[in-house]
Amino acid sequence: MEFLHPTLNHFNYHCISIENSNSNNMKTLILTACMAFSAGAFAQSTEQPAPAQQQAKTQKRNLTPEDKAIRALRMVISQAGISDVQTPAVKQILLDRENAKASVRKANKGDKEKIQAEIANINSKADEKLQATLTPEQWKRWVSFKAEHEKKKAAKRAEAGKDATGSEEDYY
Repeated sequence: MEFLHPTLNHFNYHCISIENSNSNNMKTLILTACMAFSAGAFAQSTEQPAPAQQQAKTQKRNLTPEDKAIRALRMVISQAGISDVQTPAVKQILLDRENAKASVRKANKGDKEKIQAEIANINSKADEKLQATLTPEQWKRWVSFKAEHEKKKAAKRAEAGKDATGSEEDYY
């Protein structure tokens, strides 16, 4: 845009350059603020999640046998799709299993190998009772879920550098 008077033309040039410099200053300010904010967010996100995971494990270990049985029942309901008629029988099987596992842990405190062996035996007996209670299709879905769950657990253990073998305790 050209003005008739040369001084006005010069004035127009300076106004545009002032607007551009203000715009650049504003862009710089916003960019600096964004960088500072993202640096703070990054610093917060690098905190160790391990304490939260450890707390979750501790809470899981501190559940009562009844709580563990209810938790397992929810898994069987969601994964195998049991009916309302089957629910009380499955709940009793799982409650008996969790009570037996708790008594084994209490009686053999400190002997990890013996606990694992007895818990594996308890789990297999509970599985036999579950298989008798569930339909063949439900049993197939449940076994498939357990196998997939074990693969995920083995992968987590391998990722953490632990031995990939473990007890069958956390299927449910």
